[in-house]
Amino acid sequence: MSSTTAATQAIHFHWFRHGDLRLHDNPALCRAVEAASKNDVGTKGVVPIFCFDPRIFGQDATSEFGSLKCGPLRAKFLLESVINLRTNLEAHGSGLVVAHGKPEEIFPSILNSFVADGGDPSNPSSSRNTMIPRVFCQEEVASEELRVDKAVKRELKCKAGSLETIWGSTLYEPDDLPFDGNVLGMPDVFTPFRNKVEKKCIIGSPLPVPSKQNLALPFDSCKESNNGAKNALEETFRLVFTEKMEKCSLTYMPTLKELGYDDEDIEKATTHDARGVMEFKGGETAALARVKDYIWDKDRLRIYFDTRNGMLGADYSTKFSPWLAHGCLSPRFVAQECRRYEEERVTNKMDANMRELAATGFMSNRGRQNVCSFLAIDMNTDWRYGADHFEQELLDYDIYSNWGNWCSGAGMTGGRLNRFNIVKQGKDYDCEGEYVRHWVPELAKVPSQWIHEPWQMSTEQQAEYDVRLGVDYPRPLVAPTAPRSNHNGKKGGGGKQQQPDQRNKKQQPNPNRGKGQKQDMKSLKQGTFRIK
Repeated sequence: MSSTTAATQAIHFHWFRHGDLRLHDNPALCRAVEAASKNDVGTKGVVPIFCFDPRIFGQDATSEFGSLKCGPLRAKFLLESVINLRTNLEAHGSGLVVAHGKPEEIFPSILNSFVADGGDPSNPSSSRNTMIPRVFCQEEVASEELRVDKAVKRELKCKAGSLETIWGSTLYEPDDLPFDGNVLGMPDVFTPFRNKVEKKCIIGSPLPVPSKQNLALPFDSCKESNNGAKNALEETFRLVFTEKMEKCSLTYMPTLKELGYDDEDIEKATTHDARGVMEFKGGETAALARVKDYIWDKDRLRIYFDTRNGMLGADYSTKFSPWLAHGCLSPRFVAQECRRYEEERVTNKMDANMRELAATGFMSNRGRQNVCSFLAIDMNTDWRYGADHFEQELLDYDIYSNWGNWCSGAGMTGGRLNRFNIVKQGKDYDCEGEYVRHWVPELAKVPSQWIHEPWQMSTEQQAEYDVRLGVDYPRPLVAPTAPRSNHNGKKGGGGKQQQPDQRNKKQQPNPNRGKGQKQDMKSLKQGTFRIK
């Protein structure tokens, strides 16, 4: 092997763009760290980089119609997002090179900075410190972005390098679309598109944040060896990314003024208008906090369809869009949270059951059966999500009883399927609604006759009892289970049908019933076991 070949080093970049400013569920970032971990030509590690392209920012960056390509409000949001991205990368043992310049000029400048004295930057084989760049980024499809890609590829090719783009901005993978020609075969309107993908496609699971070891910068990876060459390379890396280049380093961050905005623009961007629905702050951290606040803390998802057409206020809709647009938030992560919400928070008595579970780690056996029936049968949801959540929350979790009961309750073990009528269950075992009111204070003033069916109240009654459906408490996620009909056309439900000779048979007095319980469980029988 020649000396020049032996000195050749591969260097891996993850080029963050405007649509993937996050660490969670970032396919391009995961691909970059995977490739770097397998690097057998030089050091391991990845250099994360973001370029503030002057063709996009500032007063001189205008469209063909004369508008700014990026107004000051969005520039501030994006600047905050990049600052937060650097903070999160540093917390994971990495860093973020920030540059102000055109990407097709920034990458060659970085690579030329590695050339040793006497080397020829246009001829990689002439330098003992030659860097072969491998750049990874999220795939884009719009014309301006593709022109930049083409220019970057051209420059990297001159350095014997490459640019690899990875899809990562959508809820579904393009190759999974159920249309002839995939993307090219999509319908022209949304409804048939949605109907078909929801029926035939599966949303992928979000990817985890790469480990600290895999996110390490190349010069940090060098520390693992005492080899003199690696120590020298480490110093070269440090010089290039901290001192050698102007407006391109691990510490540089431009201001709005440096990006080309005037004082009036800056004042507009940095002064919050109190009339706005909320104050938006850029970054992955703020994005994840908003998801938690909207879905879990404020419990707004359950009334989204009732409030989504509002105009004023922070919470009539999710307001996730600024973070989704900049890639601070993954659409697959949002879908996962929505699914988890649907599985964990349902209505009335089950709502009370789930709140009790979340607060205390306990739920009655009757509650567990009702929740299982509703999730697996009424909601037609994979029962394993419910069993998995119970595994997380239950104080008395037991692998066999938990997973076995969920499997059985979902009808996966054969035999009779017990589909519980949730309303009837509530009336039978909490007839006065005390349990519901205890855990669901929104219904505290609702009379017993409607406590398990608040949707039956008129608008006037809702006002009288201080609960507005769709505002203070949600409407049902699905239509409540209707009582089943027997062969005589009579209604029943909530358990096994009684035989004709049992229907008029009075239940035996049970002094141990709960205050609100008017029915005994069918399995409540005197025991016959013996103890030796």
